[in-house]
Amino acid sequence: MFNAEKNGISVSRRSFIAAAGIGALGIAGLGVLGCAPNGAKAEAGGTSATEPGPDETVNVEVCVLGAGPAGVTAAIEAAEAGADVLVIDLNSSVTGNGHSMTACDTEYQHALGNNETAEEFAEYLMHYEDNPNTDKDLTLFLARESTGIVDWLSDHGVEWAGVTAADPEPFEIPRVFVTVHGRDAQKAFVEPLEKAAQDAGVRFMFDTEATGLIQDEVGAITGVEAAGADGHKVTVNARSIVLATGGYGRDDELLRRYAPKIPNCGALEGAGVWSRGTGFAIREGLKAGAEIIGGGGHLMYKNLEGANADHCGQALHVGVDGRRFCDESMNRLDRAAKAADLGLTDVFIIYDNELPSTLYTGTSSSGGTATTSGDGSVDDALQAAIDAGTVFKADTIEGLARKIGINESVLANTVDSYNAWCQSGVDEEFGKPAEKVALVLDPDRKDPNGTEQIERTVQLLNEIKTPPFYATKCFINSYQLPSTFGGLKINDRAEVLDTGGNPIPNLYSGGEASNGAALGRVYVTSGMQMMNAFCFGRVAGESAASNSAS
Repeated sequence: MFNAEKNGISVSRRSFIAAAGIGALGIAGLGVLGCAPNGAKAEAGGTSATEPGPDETVNVEVCVLGAGPAGVTAAIEAAEAGADVLVIDLNSSVTGNGHSMTACDTEYQHALGNNETAEEFAEYLMHYEDNPNTDKDLTLFLARESTGIVDWLSDHGVEWAGVTAADPEPFEIPRVFVTVHGRDAQKAFVEPLEKAAQDAGVRFMFDTEATGLIQDEVGAITGVEAAGADGHKVTVNARSIVLATGGYGRDDELLRRYAPKIPNCGALEGAGVWSRGTGFAIREGLKAGAEIIGGGGHLMYKNLEGANADHCGQALHVGVDGRRFCDESMNRLDRAAKAADLGLTDVFIIYDNELPSTLYTGTSSSGGTATTSGDGSVDDALQAAIDAGTVFKADTIEGLARKIGINESVLANTVDSYNAWCQSGVDEEFGKPAEKVALVLDPDRKDPNGTEQIERTVQLLNEIKTPPFYATKCFINSYQLPSTFGGLKINDRAEVLDTGGNPIPNLYSGGEASNGAALGRVYVTSGMQMMNAFCFGRVAGESAASNSAS
């Protein structure tokens, strides 16, 4: 490692953008896109009790903060462009929990007859009510970049199994790319990209906490201050800096400020499989004069015992007031966001005794039972939830209403109206179709990675008439909060923009730290965060290397 002080090079005096002090915002830590694996450091600091070593100064062309998918991708791209690259991360290794990504207009999709264009894909990404900061041109840019990132990842060791419709989103067209390693994120993406980075000559400085950016008198970012595991000070002087430090889901103040519609469900014991970002990029960006975009987060229905979360929308969904609030067959992620928009932290799924045996539940990383109907485990999960008091059962709708604390007449009227529409086949309230064709996993599939699917017609308007009646209580799952939206505003060169719309010199970003302009505020499909991380990570690396060479 090149040490400027040991080589007789003095570090010029610059204004230092310090990390936030201990207080409301805590000490800044260095997160990764999406999630850190179990065993990774979760708290900032992490210094040992040993005596700190001597301060260290490093000169490098490109410094990347964050060794998650966006950061490692940026590092590979910059190194392959000829730049000297250093990656700093608080964790002890390259990290990431994303196991799939989405894209459009690839040869894989063409082979399945899916010819969705980038323009159509961009419209899909923006189909939900969005915030005014969404940049449609940037979303289209991302959609177009997604096509090439599939081959880029393949060239860097990722082994694709194929493309599929995500099992919990059976009414979508095939957009989700899965690898031969299935849900094993370590083997799917982490290991091949780490090897590609090492092959490209990228250097890593792990167990090192970034504490702030260095900015000169004219506003250019010229380096990074950090602390080693033993507490010694590390100063990195760099021509280009890439912020790929993840989101802000672990900072309650930033959540209230930038994602006020995310319900505060609190943390649950044993739910730490998702590491939530510390908001480092936002805090440091604010100090550097960056424009910050408000956003939202990745929300899903959740029943704690894994009782059916009705992914297809075959049942009746009501809020705590006993009234419907959406077409239940809308994308499960849209549906959760819709509930959050209405201020609903809890919802109830209402159905009768005939429906549990015919529900298609699908699989989900964190939202409901990972089963399909007919294998017996649906009934087991249902009974476990009844025993735990998160599924309620009664012989009348009025009795069910009393058990769940909803006005009896309101719920009875809701059910009566819904049953009438089920009989007529026309939902006059939200337009839910009587049936839809879904892409579901082939029960006779040989590929364990979910690429073998068949069409199945799903009945969506189902009367609630045969007792006993059930109510599955689900809350809008943000306790794991796999990802947040918003953060730094960037352009199609991944340059971080100031409040006047001008690039902050030498500062770039990709991934969850800066996803708001392209992705909006709602997670609408599986793999979209990974797409964003890889695409803008690659752009950030290319731009950072070009800037360093100029």
